[in-house]
This record gives sequence, C-alpha cells and structure tokens, in this order.
Amino acid sequence: MNKHLWTGFFMNLSGVVLGIILTFGGNSLWQKHEEKKKTREVLILVRKELNTNKEWFKHQERVMRTDSHVHKKILEANGNWKSFHADTLMYYYHRMLHFEITELTISAWQVFQNSDIIQGITDKELVIRLADCYFWIKKVEEMIMNNYWDGKSKAAISELDPHKFFDAVMDNRESVYFYNSMSSDQHSLWTLFPTIDAIIDYTIRLLDEHGDYRYDMDDKDEAFESFVNARVDSLLQKNDTIQSAEKIAAQLRQEIVRDLTDNILPFWVNHSPDPSGGFYGTLTFDGKPKENAMKGGILNARLLWTFSAAFRLLNDAQYLTLANRAQRYFLDHFMDTELGGSYYTVAADGKPLDMQKNTYQNAFAVYGLSEHYRATGIKESLDAAVAVYRKLVEHAYDPVNGGFIESFDREWQMIEVKSPKTMNTNLHVLEALTNLYRVWKDPGLKQHLREEIAVMSNKVLNQKTWHEQLYLTMDWVNQQQIDSYGHDIEFSWLLVEAAEALGDEKILKDTKRIAVNLAAVQLEQGVDKHGAMMYEYDKDRDHLNDNLSWWPQNETVVGCLNAWQISGDRKFLDAAVRNWEWIKTYMIDYEYGEWYGNVSPDGTPRKNGVKADQWRCPYHNSRMGFEVMTRIP
Repeated sequence: MNKHLWTGFFMNLSGVVLGIILTFGGNSLWQKHEEKKKTREVLILVRKELNTNKEWFKHQERVMRTDSHVHKKILEANGNWKSFHADTLMYYYHRMLHFEITELTISAWQVFQNSDIIQGITDKELVIRLADCYFWIKKVEEMIMNNYWDGKSKAAISELDPHKFFDAVMDNRESVYFYNSMSSDQHSLWTLFPTIDAIIDYTIRLLDEHGDYRYDMDDKDEAFESFVNARVDSLLQKNDTIQSAEKIAAQLRQEIVRDLTDNILPFWVNHSPDPSGGFYGTLTFDGKPKENAMKGGILNARLLWTFSAAFRLLNDAQYLTLANRAQRYFLDHFMDTELGGSYYTVAADGKPLDMQKNTYQNAFAVYGLSEHYRATGIKESLDAAVAVYRKLVEHAYDPVNGGFIESFDREWQMIEVKSPKTMNTNLHVLEALTNLYRVWKDPGLKQHLREEIAVMSNKVLNQKTWHEQLYLTMDWVNQQQIDSYGHDIEFSWLLVEAAEALGDEKILKDTKRIAVNLAAVQLEQGVDKHGAMMYEYDKDRDHLNDNLSWWPQNETVVGCLNAWQISGDRKFLDAAVRNWEWIKTYMIDYEYGEWYGNVSPDGTPRKNGVKADQWRCPYHNSRMGFEVMTRIP
C-alpha cells in the first residue's frame, strides 16, 4: 500500500476545501439561491473525492487475503466484511480509519446542503467553519507524512487513553447523522477531526509499542492480545451496535414525526376541506383548490384513513372532526346504496360521475372505513367496510386461481381489460383485508387474508428476481417485464404487517425472510447515488425511469426500518436515514407546505404538479410518519 495514495487523498480534499474558502469567503453566500447552488456543486466534488478513495480501498480488499488471528476475529464478528490480506496490524486500523472517516465526512458535508441548516448562517461564520475544517485536514496530512509510516512517536496532539478510542469513534459516527440536532455553535466540521487525530495517534502508539509493523500472534504478547480482543469484542458487540442504532432511530423518529405534525397534516387540515361539502378534488402546487374538479373515491378514502389514523395516534380533536367529515361524505356520496360497493368518482357537487366498481378503489373504501371504526368505535363505519368487503368477495374474488380481479361496471359485470389482475390492486386488497381483520375477527376474512398473503408471495412476487410482476392474466402469467422499486419495497413491509395481523408464526417467519430480501434488492438496484428511490425499470424496453416520486421515498424509509428491525443489519437503518436526508433536502416544499409530487434526478422539484388529486394524497407520507411513530419507541 503506497503512502502517497493516502496522503494524496487528504491533500486533494484539503485543496477542495481551501477552494471553497477562497471562492465564497467574500460573498453573501446564504442569501442567494444561485450561490447556494454553486456551493452544493463544490461540495458534491468533495463527496466524489471521498467516494473515489473509498472505491480504491474496496479494490484493495478484493485482491488481499489474511490468516492473522486478530483480522480473522474481526472479520468473523462482522460477517458482511470481505476478507482481506494485511502484513501488519496497521492495516486493520488504516482500513477502519478510512471507512469511519469517509462516512463521517460525507455525512458532515451533506449537512451544508440542507436548507434548514444553512438558514441564517453568515458568510463570516461559514468561512471560519470551513477554515477550521481545512486546518484539521492539513494537520492530519502532516501527521500521516511525518509519523504514520515510520512508526515514530511524534504525535501532534494530546495524550489519548486507548481504551476510550473506539467509544470516541462510535460517538462521533452517531452525532454526524443528525448534525442539525446540535446547537448552532456546534455546527462546525472541525469537531469531527479530533477523532481523526485520535485514530492516527493511537495507531502510531500501537506501532511504537510493538516495534514492527507485523504483529505475530506467536509472539505471545498476552497483554496486547487481550487488549485487542477485548476492544474488538466491545466495538462489535451486538448490544452496543443496537444501542448506537437506537439513538439514530430515535432522532429519525423525532424529525419525521415533526414533519408529519408540523407540515403534512396541517397542509391537509388547512387546504383540503371544501366548504360545500367533503374535500376538494384537486389542489394545485401552492394549495389552491380547483373548485369544479371531480372528487376521486381513492383520494377521499385515503383522506378518511389519514384523519382517522391521525386521531387514533395523536388524539387531537381536529383530526376527529375531519375524520367524521370524511366518513359522512364518503357514505353519503361514494357508496352505491342500491348495488353495493363504492363509485370511482363523483362530481364537485357530490353527484355520481364514474360509477364503475374498481377493485383498487373499493379496497381503499374498506381500508378507510375500517380505520375510522378502529379510531372512533362508530359501528356504522365497520358495517359499511364489511359490506364492501363482501361485495368484493362476491364479485371480484377469483375462487379458481385466487386473488382479486381488476375492475367492474356499476352492476358488477367484469370489464374486459388486457390485464385482469394486477400487482397494485392485489397489494392493496391485502392491506385492506389486514386492517379490517384488526377490528373484525371473522373466520372467512381470516381465510381470505391467509390466501392473499400466499398469492402475493408466490403468484405476484418472483422470488428469483425479488420483484413483483405488475400486469397479469387470470392464471397469473406475467405480461410485462417491469421492476417497480417503490411497490416492491412497499410490499416488503405490508406483507409482514399482514402476517402479524393473521397471527400465524410459520407464515410470519417466511414473510420476514421475503421482506429482508426484497428490501436488499431494491436498495441494490433502485436507489440512486443520492439515496433516493427511483421509479421503475422496464426490462422489455431497457428503459430506466429515474423520476423521483414522493411515494417511493416514503415506502423506502418504512421498508428499510422494517428490514432493519427484522435482521438487525445496520445497512437498512443507514439507508432509511440517507433517504430521509434526501427527502428533507429535495422533496419537502418549505414554501407552500407538504411535499413536491416529483423531483428530477438532479434534485430540481417539478413545481407544476398538483398537491391533491385522485392519486396525489396524504396517504403515503402520513402513513410513513405513523409507521415510524409506532415502530420506534
């Protein structure tokens, strides 16, 4: 391993930071959008430098092997680490230094891209903080050149207790994930770099104490062996990892719940109610209603669910008022009292418009009405939910092949379509059956829930690719090769939720296996370089739709939390955090409230989109908030 590669990394990084200082030191940086945009571009270069170095280290892993007892112990404890060769104990600390500090620094730089953090910071403060960062990077560079490679004990910092070393690393790693939670006088990046000094100083002193770079367990240095093994065990002990992760998860919960209660729900409380009855069918990007727009059954069922769940979990009377308003309007205007089920749309005045019986729409009717009963105990809602469920079983359920058929006319006659069964409809039938079974323990419903779990797991899901099949024939033949990343990770946690409600331990165990595999594959294939979940990949056309829609981000956070809670694998929690950091930076609309519906791959929001219509609703992002609230204590 060449010292110039390592030294060059810090020299390049310090050069970029110095460039930022020289470029922006005299400007009113944080007051102008274009200057903020330019700063973001420079910081992306810093992150690229870090990631380039990281890729080089990964390459070294692939070409190295080791039989060292200490390395073997570390690698076995971290089952996901690949084996690598090192002639000396120094390689382990060098490797750990790289990965820890790379992650720390990347996370820290991302802070400067968050508009919440940079708000109110003056140029002078910025220059001071970047200068601090530059100073510490130069200091580390000098230490590497002067001390690291010849093993001389000439550390430039104060004495460090080696037994506190690993704890210091872990403490810093936790703090930078949510740098914005720190007080304003702690936002400087220089607070990260004493840890770099500590790592290097400690490595130097270990090398000095043992003379040679090569550490041979045959030397019988029992004291040192015991120390290394004890500290490795302490660092890698599962309980320690969980404790560290729990702190991050708690902060994640705090931020997401705050967005739910201070941004998402207030937007819908303030903008969606229609004075003439019910809720507006369309809201533009700035929250203004289109008063003559039709009102969708999907939107209104989801509003019913959202306000009902909000009241159940937050116990705020304003949500009860709106939940009851949504229930009344839905029962009075969307329900077909003659032929059963619910209409697809009504006009702005509430009169039936599209009276077809869409299974997807009726599944959400069951979902919203059952949640209203769950929150309020009003039996009228339960009765209506059960009535719609029975109509679905009577007309939409396929007793031969299983699952539910897509769409019908008002008289429940099947509408001929190319794909009579779809993933999306059956996914949300599963969700509706789950919620209804929570409040109505009917044996027939239980059997349908059990069967729908099996259908989704074995007919819709391809367990070889870990993607769902979207458009299907009556006997489950896939008609298009499309991987829908957002739906797949959404399915991962809805499936486990259904099995938990069912109460069958064998099925639950299998759904957890499926969930972890689904989440892992979506993270590998569907997440872009910034941590956001892309839309889908059409294999037939070899076309990647890299649009960043609001709802796949919500499902990514919940799906990753679910996989982390099942597996204990920290990568899933880290992915949830990274996705949430992207949401905060690019997706939340800090001007008009709520979230943008879509964001371009370069982070530009598409402001011409609506905030509410048949498909754009509070269901996904409020549900994420409720899930995070209940999953994390």
